[in-house]
Amino acid sequence: MLVAGAGTLTDTDRLAMYETLLDDARSPLLVTTLPTPQAPWPPVVHVSPGLLARSGWDESEVLGGDPRFLHGPGTDAATAERLAASIAAGGGPTTEVLKLYQRDGTSIWVEVTVSPLTLSGGTFLVWVHRDVTRRRLVEAERRDREAFVRSVLASLPSQTAVVDGEGVVTAVNDAWIRYWRVHPAHDFPPEEATPPGQDPTVGMHYLDVCAGAYATPSGAAGAAAEIAAGLADVLEQRRPAFTTDFALAERHSMRWFQVQIVPLRGRPGAVVSHQDITERKLGEQVLAFEATHDPLTALANRFALRDLLDGLLPPRPGRPAPALLFADLDGFKAVNDGLGHGAGDAVLIEVTRRLVRVADDATIARLGGDEFALLLPEADEASASDLAVRVVEVLREPYDVAGLRLTVSASVGVAVADGTHSTPGDLLRDADAAMYQAKERGRDRYAVFGPQLRERAVRRVRILDRLRHAMSEPTPDGLTLHYQPIVSFADRRLVGLEALARWRDDRLGVVPPGEFIEVAEDTGLIVRLGMWALVQACTDAVAAPGDLTVSVNVSPRQLADARIVDVVEEALA
Repeated sequence: MLVAGAGTLTDTDRLAMYETLLDDARSPLLVTTLPTPQAPWPPVVHVSPGLLARSGWDESEVLGGDPRFLHGPGTDAATAERLAASIAAGGGPTTEVLKLYQRDGTSIWVEVTVSPLTLSGGTFLVWVHRDVTRRRLVEAERRDREAFVRSVLASLPSQTAVVDGEGVVTAVNDAWIRYWRVHPAHDFPPEEATPPGQDPTVGMHYLDVCAGAYATPSGAAGAAAEIAAGLADVLEQRRPAFTTDFALAERHSMRWFQVQIVPLRGRPGAVVSHQDITERKLGEQVLAFEATHDPLTALANRFALRDLLDGLLPPRPGRPAPALLFADLDGFKAVNDGLGHGAGDAVLIEVTRRLVRVADDATIARLGGDEFALLLPEADEASASDLAVRVVEVLREPYDVAGLRLTVSASVGVAVADGTHSTPGDLLRDADAAMYQAKERGRDRYAVFGPQLRERAVRRVRILDRLRHAMSEPTPDGLTLHYQPIVSFADRRLVGLEALARWRDDRLGVVPPGEFIEVAEDTGLIVRLGMWALVQACTDAVAAPGDLTVSVNVSPRQLADARIVDVVEEALA
């Protein structure tokens, strides 16, 4: 036993104390004598195993000292002094919350309750420690959160309101007040007639605040119903949050807002915010327009046209089918090359004006360069051909550009969708094929895609496929040179040979030069084909008798190829 201060704590007293403090016997606690003027913090005469286990101190280090061995740099001195003063004053139990420290320096918040206990050995003070760190943190978080919410609500640039569990507005911020006080949907009293800090919308149902402000009748029907359902879902905890965009009408304009509804924590209700997203919406509209329209003419572009065709194809049985006109300008390249891009752009803008004038029932698109498309959502061959005639006629009229009177015409291909057109690419391909037929017939006219053109298009694809296969070999498969004699009229003497390419394919058989050379020209394969012909002709010329010349036809694409000189030198070596 240890004797100190006002009493002696015997083993019997200790047992009696634990019986008295049965509920706290395992709790951290210590026992001191009563304080004196000389020792306002009385010495410790007993420490429980629970306190020793939690604090990390040994009993021998604690006994005889005072309770301040648990104090540290974060222990509030004023609170500690208040506790000491209350103990010195005597009376019933006293409680304070202090930040105390374990031996390793770790701090915890402790609710210290000091109670007098009279035993046979005298009167003692029992110091019961209860860890309230978690509670303290929760309270601090709650206070911080409330302060944060108040400051955020006041400073938010977005209009923000708090509604109760019924959806009635109970609090608003300044942005909300500024917007709704003057909104034409309400006839609120002027600001000077309203008490400071109050808002006429407080006490109104949130849905009634917005009811008369939606930009359009459809907005009132659609957005209002959506927001009402979202608010109900949040208030009844069927969803964690709700967000949507809607437009509100103002006196001379319309503004877009994003509404966000999130539940309040700990009580029924929600926070409703309106964030002004008008600039974002306008930006999105500009970006969407730029992504789907040609910057020069403001017509729909190829992507927009494909999107429209996606919704129309394949055509539905028993309903009018879409028709596509593909127009390519004749003579435009000469204008662009001769007068510059400024003149070319002026022509394209005038072409756009004329097309809009004669085809107000069609969607007009610029596909790029001097190519335009006109889409009729419901048409037949007769109505599509009638539009093609108008297009050809209006585009052949003279163009006054840069002080000159220019002539530009158009070749127009027409394709009416049928069961073979399941994708936009199918219809574009056939309209393009018809346009090329119009060019072959003399330009400044139109042609309608039909069975013959389809067969021709299919054969062209097959020729291209097999020609690519042939040209992929080191020695082109099936390609040979035939030589046509060149005879002098003066003496009827053979003076040279002209090399002519011929092709026999394993699958297609003999392919006329007019077919495969045209495909090669259009696809760029003519460069490789021409280089092979040049080398092969020079090789054959070495074996030719006498001093015969050998002529080889060269494509303009070959002449533009940077390798042409090296190939010729190699062939002649």
